[in-house]
Amino acid sequence: MGSISSLGIGSGLDLNGLLDQLQEAERGKLEPIEQQLETQQTKISAYGQLQSALSQFQSASNALNDTALYESLSTNVGGTAVTAAANAEAQPGSYNVTVDQLATAGTLATNSVADPEASLTDTDRVLTLQFAGDDEVDVPVQIAAGSSLEDIRDAINATENSGVSASIIFDGEEYRLALNSTQTGEAASISGIGWDGGDDPLAADVMQAGQNALLNVNGIEITSPSIQVE
Repeated sequence: MGSISSLGIGSGLDLNGLLDQLQEAERGKLEPIEQQLETQQTKISAYGQLQSALSQFQSASNALNDTALYESLSTNVGGTAVTAAANAEAQPGSYNVTVDQLATAGTLATNSVADPEASLTDTDRVLTLQFAGDDEVDVPVQIAAGSSLEDIRDAINATENSGVSASIIFDGEEYRLALNSTQTGEAASISGIGWDGGDDPLAADVMQAGQNALLNVNGIEITSPSIQVE
């Protein structure tokens, strides 16, 4: 089928040419609008970058305005016996520190048994862990009937806030239950064990008593249950 290229018979008017001219004219009208849109998008992108830069500047300015940045202190310690750290509330000063005694944890060991898996209790018993501080801190541990040295160790370690860690030590001939205080200082030192009623399946002796730290700071005597003094 042929295409229509003129209006009317013998009019001589080129329809295709007119359409091309109209399209070209319309494209000419759109070009300024497209350029304006591109310009606006470029401005929006620039505004976004400026806002991001201003936000970063504000964050940096806030950090510089933080007084802790200028008021924080550092420490300088001569020797290796003491380490020191300063927080934001520390006051400037010079301190002469002498360490007379370090804080240590208490240790205790029971009498020895030949077989750590042999039963030591015929009935349910209560083992009381005794500490050098007030009686109120003594800790009861439930020991089931038929418990061995290993079972007693496990029962102590399973007791929440027992204040000690229990282990079994082989002394070359037999086995002992060893109790080590989990905290340093005199009050937290394990000092003995006790049993409710009947014969004691195990007895124990203190191997090392826990002790407090003793320091002299600018002539002032300081006692602390911990090696960390604030």
